[in-house]
Amino acid sequence: MKKTLLTFLAPLTLLAADESCCDSYNDCCMNWKFAISPLLWQAHEEGLDYAIKNQSGLAFINNNGNVKRIDFDWEWGVRLNLEYDTCCIGDLEVEWTYFRTTGKDSTSAIFPEAIFPVWTIPGSSITPSTKAKANWKLILNLLDLRLGAHYCPTCFLELRPFLALATGWLDQKFNIDASGGVSQGGAALTVLDDDIDMKNDFWGIGPKFGLKTNWNLGCGFSLFGNGNITILYGEFDLSQKEKILFEGLTPATTYLDIRKDKFWLSRVYLDFILGFRWEWIFCCGDYSLGFETAWENLFFFGQNQLMRFTDDTNPGIQLPVKGDLTIQGLTLTASFGF
Repeated sequence: MKKTLLTFLAPLTLLAADESCCDSYNDCCMNWKFAISPLLWQAHEEGLDYAIKNQSGLAFINNNGNVKRIDFDWEWGVRLNLEYDTCCIGDLEVEWTYFRTTGKDSTSAIFPEAIFPVWTIPGSSITPSTKAKANWKLILNLLDLRLGAHYCPTCFLELRPFLALATGWLDQKFNIDASGGVSQGGAALTVLDDDIDMKNDFWGIGPKFGLKTNWNLGCGFSLFGNGNITILYGEFDLSQKEKILFEGLTPATTYLDIRKDKFWLSRVYLDFILGFRWEWIFCCGDYSLGFETAWENLFFFGQNQLMRFTDDTNPGIQLPVKGDLTIQGLTLTASFGF
Protein backbone atom coordinates (compact mmCIF):
# COMPACT_ATOMS: atom_id res chain seq x y z
CA MET A 1 0.00 0.00 0.00
CA LYS A 2 2.80 2.38 0.94
CA LYS A 3 4.62 1.62 -2.32
CA THR A 4 1.44 2.28 -4.31
CA LEU A 5 0.88 5.61 -2.55
CA LEU A 6 4.46 6.75 -3.27
CA THR A 7 4.04 5.81 -6.92
CA PHE A 8 0.89 7.91 -7.11
CA LEU A 9 2.40 10.92 -5.33
CA ALA A 10 5.73 11.00 -7.29
CA PRO A 11 4.33 12.80 -10.38
CA LEU A 12 2.54 15.29 -8.12
CA THR A 13 5.80 15.95 -6.28
CA LEU A 14 7.61 16.67 -9.55
CA LEU A 15 4.80 18.92 -10.69
CA ALA A 16 4.93 20.82 -7.41
CA ALA A 17 8.70 21.23 -7.82
CA ASP A 18 8.21 22.58 -11.32
CA GLU A 19 5.53 24.99 -10.17
CA SER A 20 7.77 26.10 -7.31
CA CYS A 21 10.55 26.74 -9.81
CA CYS A 22 8.24 28.77 -12.02
CA ASP A 23 6.76 30.64 -9.06
CA SER A 24 10.27 31.53 -7.93
CA TYR A 25 10.96 32.78 -11.44
CA ASN A 26 7.81 34.90 -11.43
CA ASP A 27 8.56 36.34 -8.00
CA CYS A 28 12.01 37.47 -9.11
CA CYS A 29 11.05 38.51 -12.62
CA MET A 30 12.15 41.95 -13.80
CA ASN A 31 9.81 43.53 -16.31
CA TRP A 32 12.53 45.14 -18.41
CA LYS A 33 15.97 43.94 -19.42
CA PHE A 34 18.51 45.71 -21.62
CA ALA A 35 21.57 43.97 -23.05
CA ILE A 36 24.52 45.13 -25.12
CA SER A 37 26.85 42.69 -26.87
CA PRO A 38 30.25 43.51 -28.38
CA LEU A 39 30.87 41.05 -31.23
CA LEU A 40 34.30 39.89 -32.35
CA TRP A 41 33.46 38.00 -35.53
CA GLN A 42 35.05 36.75 -38.73
CA ALA A 43 33.22 36.16 -42.01
CA HIS A 44 33.90 33.68 -44.82
CA GLU A 45 32.14 33.38 -48.16
CA GLU A 46 32.38 30.91 -51.00
CA GLY A 47 33.16 32.19 -54.49
CA LEU A 48 35.58 34.98 -53.54
CA ASP A 49 38.66 33.46 -55.16
CA TYR A 50 40.03 36.11 -57.52
CA ALA A 51 43.03 34.60 -59.36
CA ILE A 52 45.03 31.49 -60.12
CA LYS A 53 48.81 31.81 -60.03
CA ASN A 54 51.14 29.28 -61.61
CA GLN A 55 54.84 28.93 -62.37
CA SER A 56 54.58 27.94 -66.00
CA GLY A 57 53.62 31.18 -67.70
CA LEU A 58 51.10 31.73 -70.46
CA ALA A 59 50.43 28.06 -71.23
CA PHE A 60 48.43 27.65 -68.00
CA ILE A 61 49.96 24.32 -67.11
CA ASN A 62 49.25 23.70 -63.45
CA ASN A 63 52.84 23.66 -62.22
CA ASN A 64 52.80 24.33 -58.46
CA GLY A 65 49.80 26.55 -59.02
CA ASN A 66 47.58 27.89 -56.28
CA VAL A 67 44.24 29.65 -55.98
CA LYS A 68 44.33 33.16 -54.50
CA ARG A 69 41.42 34.00 -52.20
CA ILE A 70 40.32 36.84 -49.97
CA ASP A 71 41.98 36.92 -46.54
CA PHE A 72 39.11 37.68 -44.12
CA ASP A 73 39.67 40.00 -41.15
CA TRP A 74 38.38 39.78 -37.59
CA GLU A 75 36.18 42.80 -36.86
CA TRP A 76 34.05 44.22 -34.07
CA GLY A 77 30.28 44.54 -34.26
CA VAL A 78 27.48 45.24 -31.82
CA ARG A 79 24.12 43.79 -30.79
CA LEU A 80 21.43 45.59 -28.78
CA ASN A 81 18.52 43.78 -27.11
CA LEU A 82 15.52 45.19 -25.24
CA GLU A 83 13.16 42.73 -23.52
CA TYR A 84 9.86 43.21 -21.73
CA ASP A 85 8.72 40.25 -19.64
CA THR A 86 5.13 39.98 -18.39
CA CYS A 87 6.20 37.20 -15.98
CA CYS A 88 3.05 35.21 -16.81
CA ILE A 89 2.22 35.45 -20.52
CA GLY A 90 5.69 35.63 -22.05
CA ASP A 91 8.30 38.10 -23.19
CA LEU A 92 8.58 40.58 -26.04
CA GLU A 93 12.02 41.38 -27.48
CA VAL A 94 13.49 43.77 -29.99
CA GLU A 95 17.01 42.92 -31.16
CA TRP A 96 19.34 44.66 -33.60
CA THR A 97 22.66 43.24 -34.82
CA TYR A 98 25.23 45.26 -36.75
CA PHE A 99 28.46 43.89 -38.19
CA ARG A 100 30.83 45.36 -40.74
CA THR A 101 33.91 43.59 -42.03
CA THR A 102 36.45 43.65 -44.84
CA GLY A 103 38.82 41.27 -46.54
CA LYS A 104 41.71 41.68 -48.95
CA ASP A 105 44.59 39.91 -50.64
CA SER A 106 47.19 40.58 -53.31
CA THR A 107 49.73 38.69 -55.38
CA SER A 108 52.41 39.28 -58.00
CA ALA A 109 54.28 37.15 -60.53
CA ILE A 110 57.84 37.18 -61.85
CA PHE A 111 58.60 35.47 -65.17
CA PRO A 112 57.91 32.63 -65.90
CA GLU A 113 55.07 32.88 -63.39
CA ALA A 114 51.65 34.17 -64.45
CA ILE A 115 48.41 35.30 -62.84
CA PHE A 116 45.02 34.42 -64.32
CA PRO A 117 42.21 36.61 -62.87
CA VAL A 118 39.16 34.34 -62.69
CA TRP A 119 36.60 37.18 -62.99
CA THR A 120 37.99 38.81 -66.15
CA ILE A 121 35.47 38.41 -68.96
CA PRO A 122 36.91 36.14 -71.70
CA GLY A 123 35.93 38.60 -74.44
CA SER A 124 38.52 41.11 -73.23
CA SER A 125 41.25 39.02 -74.96
CA ILE A 126 44.17 39.94 -72.72
CA THR A 127 47.11 37.81 -71.63
CA PRO A 128 47.71 36.81 -67.99
CA SER A 129 48.63 39.50 -65.48
CA THR A 130 51.71 40.12 -63.37
CA LYS A 131 49.91 41.80 -60.44
CA ALA A 132 46.47 41.41 -58.89
CA LYS A 133 44.70 42.49 -55.73
CA ALA A 134 41.18 42.06 -54.35
CA ASN A 135 39.08 43.85 -51.75
CA TRP A 136 35.77 42.75 -50.22
CA LYS A 137 33.39 44.52 -47.83
CA LEU A 138 30.29 43.31 -45.99
CA ILE A 139 27.75 45.34 -44.01
CA LEU A 140 25.24 43.25 -42.06
CA ASN A 141 22.11 44.55 -40.33
CA LEU A 142 19.61 42.18 -38.67
CA LEU A 143 16.45 43.33 -36.85
CA ASP A 144 14.04 41.03 -34.98
CA LEU A 145 10.73 41.50 -33.15
CA ARG A 146 10.21 38.41 -30.98
CA LEU A 147 7.47 36.88 -28.84
CA GLY A 148 8.60 34.16 -26.45
CA ALA A 149 7.39 32.02 -23.58
CA HIS A 150 9.09 30.71 -20.45
CA TYR A 151 8.93 27.05 -19.46
CA CYS A 152 10.95 25.08 -16.91
CA PRO A 153 10.55 21.29 -17.12
CA THR A 154 12.99 20.96 -14.18
CA CYS A 155 14.41 23.41 -11.68
CA PHE A 156 17.82 23.40 -13.36
CA LEU A 157 16.60 23.77 -16.97
CA GLU A 158 14.75 26.75 -18.44
CA LEU A 159 13.36 26.73 -21.98
CA ARG A 160 12.23 29.76 -23.98
CA PRO A 161 10.72 28.95 -27.38
CA PHE A 162 10.05 32.02 -29.49
CA LEU A 163 8.79 33.18 -32.84
CA ALA A 164 9.70 36.44 -34.53
CA LEU A 165 9.30 38.72 -37.47
CA ALA A 166 12.80 39.23 -38.86
CA THR A 167 14.35 41.48 -41.46
CA GLY A 168 17.90 41.79 -42.70
CA TRP A 169 20.20 43.76 -44.97
CA LEU A 170 23.39 42.20 -46.35
CA ASP A 171 25.38 44.57 -48.58
CA GLN A 172 28.55 43.33 -50.26
CA LYS A 173 31.14 44.91 -52.54
CA PHE A 174 33.87 42.97 -54.32
CA ASN A 175 36.63 44.70 -56.29
CA ILE A 176 39.52 43.21 -58.28
CA ASP A 177 42.41 45.12 -59.90
CA ALA A 178 44.94 43.42 -62.16
CA SER A 179 47.72 44.74 -64.38
CA GLY A 180 50.68 43.66 -66.49
CA GLY A 181 49.03 41.71 -69.29
CA VAL A 182 48.82 42.79 -72.93
CA SER A 183 45.99 42.88 -75.45
CA GLN A 184 45.81 40.13 -78.06
CA GLY A 185 44.87 40.60 -81.68
CA GLY A 186 46.10 43.91 -83.12
CA ALA A 187 48.67 46.06 -81.37
CA ALA A 188 49.97 44.53 -78.15
CA LEU A 189 48.91 47.20 -75.68
CA THR A 190 50.03 46.86 -72.06
CA VAL A 191 47.24 46.59 -69.50
CA LEU A 192 47.66 49.31 -66.89
CA ASP A 193 44.52 48.43 -64.95
CA ASP A 194 41.90 45.70 -65.32
CA ASP A 195 39.28 46.99 -62.89
CA ILE A 196 36.33 44.76 -61.93
CA ASP A 197 33.68 46.23 -59.59
CA MET A 198 30.85 44.06 -58.27
CA LYS A 199 27.93 44.68 -55.89
CA ASN A 200 25.82 41.97 -54.23
CA ASP A 201 23.10 43.52 -52.01
CA PHE A 202 20.16 41.75 -50.39
CA TRP A 203 17.18 42.79 -48.27
CA GLY A 204 14.56 40.39 -46.96
CA ILE A 205 11.80 39.90 -44.41
CA GLY A 206 10.21 36.78 -42.99
CA PRO A 207 9.51 34.48 -40.02
CA LYS A 208 12.00 33.26 -37.44
CA PHE A 209 11.59 30.30 -35.08
CA GLY A 210 13.97 29.51 -32.25
CA LEU A 211 14.66 28.09 -28.81
CA LYS A 212 16.69 29.45 -25.91
CA THR A 213 17.93 27.07 -23.20
CA ASN A 214 19.49 27.87 -19.84
CA TRP A 215 21.08 25.18 -17.65
CA ASN A 216 21.38 26.44 -14.07
CA LEU A 217 24.58 25.46 -12.23
CA GLY A 218 23.89 27.34 -9.01
CA CYS A 219 25.14 30.57 -7.40
CA GLY A 220 24.02 32.55 -10.47
CA PHE A 221 26.12 30.53 -12.94
CA SER A 222 24.61 28.75 -15.94
CA LEU A 223 25.31 27.32 -19.36
CA PHE A 224 23.13 28.35 -22.27
CA GLY A 225 22.60 27.24 -25.84
CA ASN A 226 20.31 28.96 -28.35
CA GLY A 227 19.37 28.24 -31.94
CA ASN A 228 17.02 29.61 -34.56
CA ILE A 229 16.10 29.37 -38.22
CA THR A 230 14.98 32.32 -40.36
CA ILE A 231 13.45 32.44 -43.82
CA LEU A 232 13.84 35.83 -45.52
CA TYR A 233 11.96 36.62 -48.69
CA GLY A 234 13.62 39.54 -50.39
CA GLU A 235 15.33 41.20 -53.30
CA PHE A 236 18.86 40.84 -54.62
CA ASP A 237 20.35 43.91 -56.30
CA LEU A 238 23.47 43.02 -58.31
CA SER A 239 25.84 44.97 -60.52
CA GLN A 240 29.06 43.95 -62.28
CA LYS A 241 31.34 46.18 -64.30
CA GLU A 242 34.75 45.65 -65.91
CA LYS A 243 36.90 48.38 -67.44
CA ILE A 244 40.42 47.94 -68.85
CA LEU A 245 42.87 50.81 -69.18
CA PHE A 246 45.49 50.22 -71.86
CA GLU A 247 48.76 52.11 -72.08
CA GLY A 248 48.48 54.97 -74.56
CA LEU A 249 44.74 54.51 -74.96
CA THR A 250 42.22 56.57 -72.97
CA PRO A 251 39.59 56.45 -71.66
CA ALA A 252 39.37 52.92 -70.27
CA THR A 253 37.48 50.39 -72.43
CA THR A 254 34.30 48.96 -70.88
CA TYR A 255 33.86 45.22 -71.47
CA LEU A 256 31.06 44.49 -69.02
CA ASP A 257 28.39 46.75 -67.53
CA ILE A 258 25.45 45.05 -65.77
CA ARG A 259 23.55 47.55 -63.65
CA LYS A 260 19.98 46.28 -63.41
CA ASP A 261 20.16 42.71 -62.18
CA LYS A 262 17.36 42.57 -59.61
CA PHE A 263 15.34 39.52 -58.61
CA TRP A 264 13.42 38.09 -55.63
CA LEU A 265 14.35 34.93 -53.74
CA SER A 266 13.80 33.28 -50.37
CA ARG A 267 17.01 32.82 -48.39
CA VAL A 268 17.50 30.74 -45.23
CA TYR A 269 19.89 31.52 -42.43
CA LEU A 270 20.70 29.72 -39.17
CA ASP A 271 22.09 31.10 -35.93
CA PHE A 272 23.58 28.97 -33.13
CA ILE A 273 25.22 30.16 -29.91
CA LEU A 274 26.71 28.31 -26.94
CA GLY A 275 28.08 30.07 -23.87
CA PHE A 276 28.50 30.67 -20.14
CA ARG A 277 26.45 33.14 -18.06
CA TRP A 278 26.62 34.70 -14.60
CA GLU A 279 23.65 36.66 -13.26
CA TRP A 280 23.17 38.45 -9.95
CA ILE A 281 19.63 39.27 -8.73
CA PHE A 282 19.58 41.84 -5.93
CA CYS A 283 17.36 44.31 -4.04
CA CYS A 284 14.71 41.67 -3.30
CA GLY A 285 14.49 40.70 -6.94
CA ASP A 286 13.98 44.21 -8.28
CA TYR A 287 17.22 44.33 -10.28
CA SER A 288 19.59 41.96 -12.07
CA LEU A 289 23.06 42.23 -13.53
CA GLY A 290 24.42 39.63 -15.92
CA PHE A 291 27.51 38.85 -18.01
CA GLU A 292 27.92 36.30 -20.80
CA THR A 293 30.66 34.94 -23.02
CA ALA A 294 29.76 32.70 -25.95
CA TRP A 295 30.74 31.36 -29.36
CA GLU A 296 28.27 32.07 -32.16
CA ASN A 297 27.86 30.75 -35.71
CA LEU A 298 25.65 32.20 -38.44
CA PHE A 299 25.02 30.49 -41.80
CA PHE A 300 23.53 32.41 -44.75
CA PHE A 301 22.83 29.99 -47.59
CA GLY A 302 23.28 31.04 -51.25
CA GLN A 303 24.18 34.62 -50.41
CA ASN A 304 26.78 35.13 -53.17
CA GLN A 305 24.76 35.53 -56.38
CA LEU A 306 27.46 37.07 -58.61
CA MET A 307 28.01 35.67 -62.12
CA ARG A 308 31.20 34.47 -63.82
CA PHE A 309 31.28 34.69 -67.62
CA THR A 310 33.07 31.74 -69.17
CA ASP A 311 32.86 31.83 -72.99
CA ASP A 312 34.37 34.42 -75.35
CA THR A 313 32.40 33.18 -78.39
CA ASN A 314 29.05 33.14 -76.52
CA PRO A 315 29.37 36.14 -74.17
CA GLY A 316 26.04 35.55 -72.43
CA ILE A 317 27.03 32.17 -71.01
CA GLN A 318 27.73 32.54 -67.31
CA LEU A 319 28.17 30.44 -64.19
CA PRO A 320 26.22 31.57 -61.08
CA VAL A 321 28.37 31.36 -57.97
CA LYS A 322 25.61 30.76 -55.36
CA GLY A 323 28.14 30.66 -52.51
CA ASP A 324 27.27 30.46 -48.81
CA LEU A 325 28.22 33.16 -46.30
CA THR A 326 29.26 32.10 -42.79
CA ILE A 327 30.07 34.28 -39.79
CA GLN A 328 31.52 33.04 -36.53
CA GLY A 329 33.22 34.42 -33.45
CA LEU A 330 33.04 35.59 -29.87
CA THR A 331 29.87 37.21 -28.51
CA LEU A 332 30.17 39.05 -25.18
CA THR A 333 27.09 40.39 -23.39
CA ALA A 334 26.34 42.64 -20.42
CA SER A 335 22.70 42.94 -19.29
CA PHE A 336 20.73 44.90 -16.70
CA GLY A 337 17.19 44.09 -15.62
CA PHE A 338 14.74 46.15 -13.61
